[in-house]
Amino acid sequence: MSETLMIPAVTGTGIVALVSILFSLALMYVPGLNTWFAPKSEEFKKAMFLLVGLITGVVWFLLGLLAIPPEWGIAVAPMNVAGLLLALVEIVLGAGGVQGFYRVLPVPSNVARLKAARSVG
Repeated sequence: MSETLMIPAVTGTGIVALVSILFSLALMYVPGLNTWFAPKSEEFKKAMFLLVGLITGVVWFLLGLLAIPPEWGIAVAPMNVAGLLLALVEIVLGAGGVQGFYRVLPVPSNVARLKAARSVG
């Protein structure tokens, strides 16, 4: 008797979490990107985090327009009011997830120097 491994579908929350983690890691550790982003104002950073959440939520909602086969394992938003509300929740989770994860990452020394110079000046 063979057992089939059942992998749960990737939901909007899972997609948002993955994008949040990858975006945060890129902003903190990709050379050039981290030194560009570190001295930016808090308002700019919050706007970027919100933009990432917005894009992720909208893309997840729009995936519902595609005929994605169930075997791909992606749970898309239903194309109705409930799906739109779920997408809005994903947007908020995305914006908060990116910001929260970025704030707890260990800071490389070059980024720490830029942040310190910005707070002094």
